[in-house]
This record gives sequence, C-alpha cells and structure tokens, in this order.
Amino acid sequence: MKTMKAKYQNDPQYKQTVDIMEHLIRENQFTPSEIREMAVLACINYEMSRPNPPSFVLTPEVESSLKTLQKLREK
Repeated sequence: MKTMKAKYQNDPQYKQTVDIMEHLIRENQFTPSEIREMAVLACINYEMSRPNPPSFVLTPEVESSLKTLQKLREK
C-alpha cells in the first residue's frame, strides 16, 4: 500500500485534491478540522447514497452464532 506521500508524488488527481485543500486552509477559508469534517461528510453521503447491501440467508448456524454474540454483549 502506498503512503500518502507516495500517492501525492505519483497520482496527479490525488496531488491536485490535496493542493486545493491546502490552499483553502492557507487562505483561511476553512480550518484543518473543517476540511477533515468535509471529507468525512463526503464519505458518509456517498455511503448513504449507495443501494443497500445484498440480503443474505440466515442459516441456523449463523442465527445461533448471533444469539451467542448477543448474550456475550449483554454481560
């Protein structure tokens, strides 16, 4: 897995996005915390807009395991 620095040095879109965000911070348009919040919100919005994950069949084994986990959480 590439480091952030390696991505910045080798991926033009990644570099451009980082540079834009840094410019916004330097120009006092947003704080670093606000930039982080915006990135998280963008991820949340993306995840919320995706279709629900496919449903699965609840086998007796899985149901038993889930009940066991629930009992452990209640302790």
